[in-house]
Amino acid sequence: MRGTSSSDDGLGLLILIVIGILAGVIWFIIQHAAVIRTIGIALILVSLQLVRYSRKQRKKRKKVIELHRIQKREEETRAATIDQKRHEQWLKEYEAREKINNDIKNKIYLDRVVADKRKILIVDDQNGIRIFLYETFLNEGFNAFMAVDGRDALAVFKAESPDIVLLDLRMPKMNGIEFLTKIKEVNHSAVVFMMSAYGELADLHKGVELGASPMWFTKPFDTDELRKTVLLTLYPN
Repeated sequence: MRGTSSSDDGLGLLILIVIGILAGVIWFIIQHAAVIRTIGIALILVSLQLVRYSRKQRKKRKKVIELHRIQKREEETRAATIDQKRHEQWLKEYEAREKINNDIKNKIYLDRVVADKRKILIVDDQNGIRIFLYETFLNEGFNAFMAVDGRDALAVFKAESPDIVLLDLRMPKMNGIEFLTKIKEVNHSAVVFMMSAYGELADLHKGVELGASPMWFTKPFDTDELRKTVLLTLYPN
């Protein structure tokens, strides 16, 4: 009987403690109802702001992705247009190449080039290519000039006003694209043929946009084709 009485006393004490805790919690809630309500409202408002921010970020990401798609389509269209122009120009000149080939052999163009005092500027930081082209066009009757980089080429360009420029794209000090930008400001009528290595397609397209001929020459190129193109440009008839 004594053991049962002790258990009942312990259970009663536990119940009293629980009731006391619940009463304290209820009292706290009643006393601080306004604060709790304010905190709850604040949490709801913060949640709503986070939802709005998340939606805005998703919309922003969608706009950025769509903008990138549009830019990519425009770049592809521009590149295709440039390639098409280049192809059409090659086709247009195809029939004239045999005639030019024969005329070159017969030195018909030599007198015309000399008489017209045609000037050509070769811009390339590779000594072998630069000197070879210089001697080639010198033998064709041109007043030929050389430059090892865009900075030197710009000085020669302004001083001599060449009819034709053979321009390498990758050079020290001032590259081919920078050179094209500078001579565009001069607003000269010279025809610029770009010379490039593989893997420079983006630079070639940029060069065409800056005014260079859409007919470029990829190294190693056919020198005879280059000569024909230069002469056909100067004397299309």
